[in-house]
Amino acid sequence: MGQITRKIYSLQRNQFMSPNGLERRDELRKQHLTFIVLLVTLAALVATPVQSYLIVSEVNPSGPHVDMITYEIIPDEEDAIAALADDEIDLIGEVLDSTYLEELEEMENVETAISPDNGYIYAIINCQRYPLSLTAFRRALSFALDKNAICEDIVEGIATPLDSCVPKVNPFSVEDELTYHYYDAQVQKAKDILSAAGFADYDEDGTLEAPDQSDFDVEIEPPETSSTTMAIADLMVDALAELDIQAESQPGSAYDYLSRMYDGDFDIVFLAGHKPDFDVDWLGYDYWGDFADEPYFNFPRFANASYDSWRDQLLTATEYEDVYEASKEMQKIWVYQSPAIICYETYRLSAYRTDRFLGFKNDALEGIPGFWTSYEGYLKESEGGPSGGTLRWSIPGDVASFNYLETQYKSSVDILNMLHDSLFKRDWNGEDIMWLATDCDALTHEDDASIPEGYMQFRFDIIQNATWTDGEPLDAEDIAFSLNYFHDSPNHPNRAYLTEMESATAPSSSNLIVEFSTESYWNLHNIVYMPIIPEQVFEPLGLSGWANWNPYPPDKEMITSGPFNVSRYSSEEFCELSKNPNYFYESEQPVTTTTPTANGEPLPPDTFTMLIAVGAVAAAAVVIGVIVKTKRG
Repeated sequence: MGQITRKIYSLQRNQFMSPNGLERRDELRKQHLTFIVLLVTLAALVATPVQSYLIVSEVNPSGPHVDMITYEIIPDEEDAIAALADDEIDLIGEVLDSTYLEELEEMENVETAISPDNGYIYAIINCQRYPLSLTAFRRALSFALDKNAICEDIVEGIATPLDSCVPKVNPFSVEDELTYHYYDAQVQKAKDILSAAGFADYDEDGTLEAPDQSDFDVEIEPPETSSTTMAIADLMVDALAELDIQAESQPGSAYDYLSRMYDGDFDIVFLAGHKPDFDVDWLGYDYWGDFADEPYFNFPRFANASYDSWRDQLLTATEYEDVYEASKEMQKIWVYQSPAIICYETYRLSAYRTDRFLGFKNDALEGIPGFWTSYEGYLKESEGGPSGGTLRWSIPGDVASFNYLETQYKSSVDILNMLHDSLFKRDWNGEDIMWLATDCDALTHEDDASIPEGYMQFRFDIIQNATWTDGEPLDAEDIAFSLNYFHDSPNHPNRAYLTEMESATAPSSSNLIVEFSTESYWNLHNIVYMPIIPEQVFEPLGLSGWANWNPYPPDKEMITSGPFNVSRYSSEEFCELSKNPNYFYESEQPVTTTTPTANGEPLPPDTFTMLIAVGAVAAAAVVIGVIVKTKRG
């Protein structure tokens, strides 16, 4: 492995720093960047690699701008749309069914926005069941299936085909670099592939036998609750019939076929895949040959030596160029081998009012209803702005718990994300933005001989005006405590991210050192998004106490640090957040815009033709949602 750049990146605040006793920095320094991923736009979902180590954002973190946020619990989608139309809320805090698009576009003072989802609907093929285990069979089915027909006829022209297991919205995706695609049905090509592999009608019964001359048929199992995937399964049966292969669709209970999928007792089943971020280290786990017999990891039971040969570079390289190369080659092999068939890439529909507030952010991973809309949204001058006002959300469910260390539903996360902070955040373009950190160096033994060989160390400078709501300072010691707490807590979900973290120490209140026993590009992202917790609360609770921590604000004090605090809450009715008056990124005047943006640019009109039937996605397949990385074996 080549020498890691001595300062992988260094980013310090200048005009973005709140005054509050801090010196303004003269300039924004970026030194020795080894990788920057281009902005993700909704119009061109293509990224060209540029040398840098991280996605580094230059977003102004000053905020928040509104005084309060209210979250009204409205479980029914139609009731939420009616509340939006009647000016009872400013924003619907959930993904909407695309069947409402026309109705929403006709509403006065209501805008819609489209977000490409970092996910898709796909069909898993059992790579250990003969003859599905043969690459020729899987490639033939991929060529014979008409993905454009799926998008145009089944999802009614509001989906987009996809071949790679990494969606096009992801800067790591190789989709637009592929030299061929499975978008159109290519039946003759599929037949030629099967013939060359030895599939033939040996007994002259009108159907193909496997190369060993054995009879076979294929059972395709969509969930019985989804008309979309049942229609795709029927199309797949027809595609196989074109190849003279017997197949049938057997809709059933998703829970039944999932349990059999874990045991390898299936031919083809449907799932919905979604990733919470743009990291692609999961390529080294989800399809790794060593996990082919593990029930909860490699669902297709796929094993390929060429694919696995890139795994070490993907997971242990420290420079973007090496990581990108490995991920690209793994995707190309994956597409050729076809252990699964991506049916279509999904999109999200959001809706919001524009008569009172501006600054809505169409987040690359969340859409309009997310952290940045609440943080960057501001009141129109005609309404007394740009500061002040109450931004009104609807959410489909109650806050499950104010314990933000527990796994939560999306509606809970939207609220809880406003209460705590982390070393980094991701801006609405999916780019990293330093938050509690103001500077970071990454070093190895070649940079500093005191670091053991094979180890990697991150050295952070920490902002010095952050405080907890009880008045105590939030500094490097709190961050070190948080990382060590997660690492040492036997059952905490975040522990899975930190198995290779050797230590987290705070030499001073403004300096943090985190050391890993491995060198990896991905080590940084394993720590910088974790919530920072107050030592004065969790140290007395002990390492297992987090599970029983049950704050109930505002009736019971909840020490937080985020841009908002809970000021009122009524179970099953609403939650109200008020601006933290002592937040360390003291609000400056927002930069006014006339149209909502996805990445600083107006939303291109042609993105609306790319809408997926988002509401159908939930019913279309079983969503396997893994909030915690349980990938490390």
